[in-house]
Parts: sequence; C-alpha cells; structure tokens
Amino acid sequence: MPETPGWNCDAAASETARESLALLFPGASAPILLTRAPEIAGGLAQALKGWRPRLRPARPEDFAAPLAAARPDAGGYEIASRALERPLTGLPLASAVSALVADLAQDFYESRPGFLGLHCGAFLAPQGLALLLGPQKAGKSTLIARLSAEPGLRIFCDDVLPLTPQGEGLALGAAPRLRLPLPAGAGSALRAHLARHGGFRDDRYAHLTAPGLAPFGARAPLAALVVLERRRGVRPTLSLMPSEEAAAHLQAQSMGFPQPETAARMAKLAGSLLRLRLTYADLEPAAALLRRRFLAAPPPLWGRLLKRLRPFAEKR
Repeated sequence: MPETPGWNCDAAASETARESLALLFPGASAPILLTRAPEIAGGLAQALKGWRPRLRPARPEDFAAPLAAARPDAGGYEIASRALERPLTGLPLASAVSALVADLAQDFYESRPGFLGLHCGAFLAPQGLALLLGPQKAGKSTLIARLSAEPGLRIFCDDVLPLTPQGEGLALGAAPRLRLPLPAGAGSALRAHLARHGGFRDDRYAHLTAPGLAPFGARAPLAALVVLERRRGVRPTLSLMPSEEAAAHLQAQSMGFPQPETAARMAKLAGSLLRLRLTYADLEPAAALLRRRFLAAPPPLWGRLLKRLRPFAEKR
C-alpha cells in the first residue's frame, strides 16, 4: 500500500494515536486520519453529499498508510496524503477540507479497475451529461457554480468526474467550490447564490451546498463536451469542434491511465459526443447561452449535429 508522505507511522504507539479518529468512506481504500481535528469531519459532511462515512477511534493498523491525515498546525491545518510529495501546511478549514475531497476523488478512480478520472465540470442535460473542459482559469468551476443556481439543474462535478468502464459519468457528491474573493465580473446572480448556499467557507474558498447537487453514486451517460475559451470583448458563441481536437482536449484532462491506453479511449469517447467550443468573455452571457443550448427542450437538430462538422454559432 502506498505510503503517506509526512505521516509518522510510529504515531500508533504514541499519545497522538489516542487523540486520533479514523474517518472511513464507503469504497475508499484506506481511512482519513484526524488528529485533534474532529471539526474536519463536519466540514467533509457539508462538502460531500451521499457518502455516509463512519467515524471511529483510530486503530494501530490505520496508521500504516492512511489515505490522508489532518492535524492542526500553527497556521490552521496540516494535510498529508499519498498524492502529495510533502504536506500542505497552514490551511484554513474549508481549504483543508477541499484538499481531502481531492484526495478522496483521486483514490476513488485510481482504486477501481477500468475507471478513469476526467478533470472537468459536468451537469445533466436532457440528453445526458454535458462536460465543461478547458485550461486553468478557463472558468469551469465558476460556470458550474453559476449553473448550480438554476432551478432543477443537476450538477455532477466542478472538478473531477470518474468515468466508469461502461463510459458513464459517476458523481462523487462534491459540492461546487468557489475561489474567494469572487472576481469583479461574477455578477449579481452568482453573488446571491453564494449568499444563500455558501455557508461553509474560509477566506480562500466557499463550498456551495446547492440543492441540485447529484449525490455520490449517481450515474448518467455522456452526451456532449464543451471546451471553454476565454477572450476579452467577445459575445459568447458555440461552434462545432473536430473529433481529433476534442480527443486531444479529453486526453489532456484525463487522469489514471497510461497515455497510450488513454489516447485510444479518449478518441473513441470524442467520436461519440456532441463536440462544442464555447468562446466567451463574461460569465452571465455564457451561462445564459449554455442554459438555452442544453436546458431548453431538446432541439430537433440534435441528432444531425452529431454527424456534421460544419461550424455554426449561437449568439445572444
């Protein structure tokens, strides 16, 4: 079993062990250890929907190779995990919880044969899951957070989506996370949504406890991918994307498999989806365009669009 860097396995024989709790999530390969930090269990309960973990006193065997470990330090909390070369230190509570959610997500897809992790946002449209992909700061998480304010919309993820061997997306029940402070262009709708549903936060992050969050274990087929491209001063448009380019974006955001195997799987996946590029500058017009495109009644041309690569555009 992999070691957890920064965690002292000899602690099982020390006073630290008697001050530690083990948090066991169904399906996780190992427990998360909490030393003098029971409030982190409460934070995870708010940030995760549908998991129903068990909390019990830590046992000696829990210290051999925990999934992750948390304890207070001078600046907040220290988080050590298998995914980190060295522990994270000085984290506020919501940021510490965010780090543990990421560890749990990675463990979930890596410990299951045939599963793959995809770095994306995803929401459920009538046709199936629509995936939002793009480079860092393309706006995936902010768009998903804004869409989570839409009545009746089901959010599957804002960061990591496990893909089953059958090609379905599986929800981890992780609440959308917003980086704080919000950017100037966030808009009044997102700010109001944060005020209503952003109760668990610190000065870096807020976890949105949106009512439409899909619980852990929910599954849905994939229907479309939308690659985000931000440009200043443009009106939002959607245009079709060639399969080869879409496959390259999927491969760049995939996690969990060697590259040759991933490339073949992503090429097959890209060929089965509606492939779009969203070019936009501002949050609200982009969210409105996605809402019209995916959440209205399915357009009659949906099936034909899957077979054609002639570019088209939708404008406000």
